[in-house]
Amino acid sequence: HRDLHSFPTRRSSDLLSELSRGGFSVAFLAIPCSAMGEPISEQQVVLRFPYIDTSGKFSQREQTERLRTTDQKALDEWRFTRRRLHKCPCATHIIDLDSQWAGDVPCIVTVQQFLDNHVPLTRWLTDQNLFPSSDRERLQWQGLHHASDWTRVTLAIARAVENVHSRRVIHADLWPPNVFVDHSRTMVNLQYSDIRLIDFGESATFFPTGRELTQENHPYRAPEREEADFLPTEQIDVYSFGKLAMFLAAGGPPELTKHIVGRQRRKFVRDYVKRHNPRLLDACPEVVDVIARCTAFDPVDRPSMPEIAADLRPQLAIERDWKTHSQQMRRRAMGMARRYQKLFAGGKHMLRQLVDQRINSIDGLLDGFDSE
Repeated sequence: HRDLHSFPTRRSSDLLSELSRGGFSVAFLAIPCSAMGEPISEQQVVLRFPYIDTSGKFSQREQTERLRTTDQKALDEWRFTRRRLHKCPCATHIIDLDSQWAGDVPCIVTVQQFLDNHVPLTRWLTDQNLFPSSDRERLQWQGLHHASDWTRVTLAIARAVENVHSRRVIHADLWPPNVFVDHSRTMVNLQYSDIRLIDFGESATFFPTGRELTQENHPYRAPEREEADFLPTEQIDVYSFGKLAMFLAAGGPPELTKHIVGRQRRKFVRDYVKRHNPRLLDACPEVVDVIARCTAFDPVDRPSMPEIAADLRPQLAIERDWKTHSQQMRRRAMGMARRYQKLFAGGKHMLRQLVDQRINSIDGLLDGFDSE
């Protein structure tokens, strides 16, 4: 947007900086203001405007028509999403929304919660020393090596998506930049309530109003979204979750074509993880099953998010039991070592006394020979 002052919402908020730009929206950090332009709250919010491409790829008429046709349908979807995600612990809150005009172009402006205590997933992994900080090293990253780390992160995200689905809402754009984590949490105490899913710009309810989802595709998006008569279901989030799990397991989601199905897809996933992260595959072979089932080409073959969470919970329980058993064995071994150390110290003292006695006896015997 070249002239942000043309938006009526600009009068009731003070734009501080641009946060992100891409897809169909651009986000700004803002502070709520009164009609006189005075700040009425110190709480920062996120303003999302429709992203109007000024590169010349689309004419102004094409962009206007596109916004006109989707404006009312998208507004209905936003209202559904806002009501159903109210007090959701795993999603950003939609504070307000309205349909406004910028000149002759209809625009949906949403006011959303700003997550000042959360950071993107990759940033959080970097703070945990599990993800490189430089772009060059990130291209060579090969996933999480410890099975417990992979299980904790994927289970937390799976339960967060499950919570959103239980409210009859589909995220429809699940990938690493849209997953935020509480920066105060560590890997050991990570819970699903520490996950926040952002950018519900493509969200849809389970009873869609027919709004077309035509944002550019990326490797995390389900293949059925390319169909013209596609209607969103929760299975598109399951597919994206499978690609996200593959990113955490092998450093990146490969391109899965529709020709790789069934056992071939499972073998492809296994070979990919084995090539990039054999240590994780040896410690947790269930990684392949979770990813292969979630990324099935046919949505009917994909599990639901509650089923995925149910499959991941035992793996974390096994890891906890193994750690508890290891700690018990370690304490038992240390106790035995201390016991034998005491016995050895006492035996050493007795041996020294016995040697001294023998030496004294030999000295006395030699003294007797010398006197004779």
